[in-house]
Amino acid sequence: MMDTASRELARLWVNVSVLSAAIQTAASILVILFSRTLSFDDPESRASAALFFLVVAAAITACSSGMIAFLMGHVLGRKLPRFPVRSWIAVNALFGFLYGLVAYIAWSGPKSSDPATIDMIGRYIVVGMIVNALEGAVQALVLRKAAYGVEIWIASCALAGLSWLLVIPLEAFGSLTGLPAELISSATIFLQVLVAGLILLPAMLRLRTRGRSDIPMLFE
Repeated sequence: MMDTASRELARLWVNVSVLSAAIQTAASILVILFSRTLSFDDPESRASAALFFLVVAAAITACSSGMIAFLMGHVLGRKLPRFPVRSWIAVNALFGFLYGLVAYIAWSGPKSSDPATIDMIGRYIVVGMIVNALEGAVQALVLRKAAYGVEIWIASCALAGLSWLLVIPLEAFGSLTGLPAELISSATIFLQVLVAGLILLPAMLRLRTRGRSDIPMLFE
């Protein structure tokens, strides 16, 4: 049974999860629209156009990650008085930039037309849990200054990697193009971020305030 403070934090976290899903969806749509403004047909300019796309797409991902971190930091700051918000935003934005580079390199590559299989589902689970666990470990570097319970946070981040299974419909409808494909992609991204945020809710509530700490932090 949650007390009043915990219920309020849970309500705020759910609201942040919905807003985060909307922000990430908007960022992904922006990347798609930006990709349409570039020409990859000219062999001479193809490499520079691809590099420009990757840098801008990663920067958009970093901005969206920073905005989401700001919203999450608002809730975490209410629970943890010594929570280093600026470090939290900086670390998440940097992770978002690096993740964006890798993700859009893969996105720009050849698309598979094979139907979803058990092996594919297994790969999504493994990759999703590894990437999310890595993100949780990076976030824990910031959380550890203000809170106990970062181990649970990392484990919950890894569990949130199961939300990558929602990408399977994109593979199932891989033959679709244009507006139908973009609508499915946008809905998938929204649901994926929302589900991941809700999975992290119990871990957020179980974080416990740490006393004074001499652990050095970035930008604080």
